[in-house]
Amino acid sequence: MRLIILLGGFNPMVWLFVSAYNYPILYLEAVTSGIMWGGAGLVGTNFVLSVAPKERKQVYAGVSGAFSGVAMMTTMLISGAFLPHTLEIKGLHLEPEQVLFALTGIARWSAQIPLSWVHEPQSRPVGEALSFLIREIRPKIMK
Repeated sequence: MRLIILLGGFNPMVWLFVSAYNYPILYLEAVTSGIMWGGAGLVGTNFVLSVAPKERKQVYAGVSGAFSGVAMMTTMLISGAFLPHTLEIKGLHLEPEQVLFALTGIARWSAQIPLSWVHEPQSRPVGEALSFLIREIRPKIMK
């Protein structure tokens, strides 16, 4: 879950550094975005199921899905109305959309706070999960 949240905050941050000169950096964003969104649904579902009482898991999952869908649609529709002004930080010129992406990344990273309250008995640290993935993937790539 933590890895997906970290990637989720990283993806919009890449857009802060995109210019006509380094446009290929978006390939990195596309790869990490694919990984992140692939796991985001699992993270959201697991988070809700981990805090829901055993006898109410389906209700919690349904209500969470409904509210998050409405919230996502609403924020997409009204984000243009709250588009910030151009920002200049130490020579870095940020267009309004880039400022919005930065705020999005920070907001996504803030999901680490409630996640710290969730304790799953079979969970593993991010480093251990990454090591496992590398051990599993490396032999398949090296063939």
